[in-house]
Amino acid sequence: MKKYTLMVGAVSIAVLSGCGQVNPGHGSNPANPPATGEFILKARTTFQVAAETADSPDSVSGKVFSSSSTSVDPSFVSLQSSSVNGSIPITIGNGASTTLKLDSSEFVIPVVCNSMVDFGFLGLSALADNNLNLCGPKGNEHCGTAILRMYTTGTAGPGLWNEVDQFGAPLFVGNSTRPVGLGAANAVVVQTLSIPKNKHTVKLSDFTPAPRFGVKSDFSDAGAGSYTTTLVLEYGLAE
Repeated sequence: MKKYTLMVGAVSIAVLSGCGQVNPGHGSNPANPPATGEFILKARTTFQVAAETADSPDSVSGKVFSSSSTSVDPSFVSLQSSSVNGSIPITIGNGASTTLKLDSSEFVIPVVCNSMVDFGFLGLSALADNNLNLCGPKGNEHCGTAILRMYTTGTAGPGLWNEVDQFGAPLFVGNSTRPVGLGAANAVVVQTLSIPKNKHTVKLSDFTPAPRFGVKSDFSDAGAGSYTTTLVLEYGLAE
């Protein structure tokens, strides 16, 4: 049997080859949910993946690097004293705040072979937004849809990209039957949430099911070599 050395972060695992055929689109999110109106970006997180063939043709190694970004504007409280009737007017401002954190605890670098390769799951560990009045012609009306979308960046083409061969192994996320595209213009919507007009915040617990997206790549036509990409997960609003 062929022996592979796989790395996830700083962890090295030796396994025996047993690559099986799997189909894209694992999970319970709608397949190819349509985009809704103009996408208003609120938060973004990135996840870099690299897999390469070692010197031995029977050995494959992979590395995963992840980072997440969070944007938070703190609340403020202003106390203004007044001599009229001894009153103290209080002005409280709840600053706009958006939090997005990626959960890569279920993401793995599996045995890589010329088949559909299952990388496990990506999810969210935190999502919170208290500023939903950004829609409409003047950008001050309530937004009715929250959107999670994914695309790749940092390479010349979509998918897990081999620069030498100028070839990208198609990448599938969630239940989408359409490969993840390159750049925001080719993003795949992986989950949406309808926001009632009387709701003023969006929380991770509002999403049903909880955001958890299977990640797979089709290496059926991929030659030996190094493959890399950066997955971008964005949270935004639409009318």
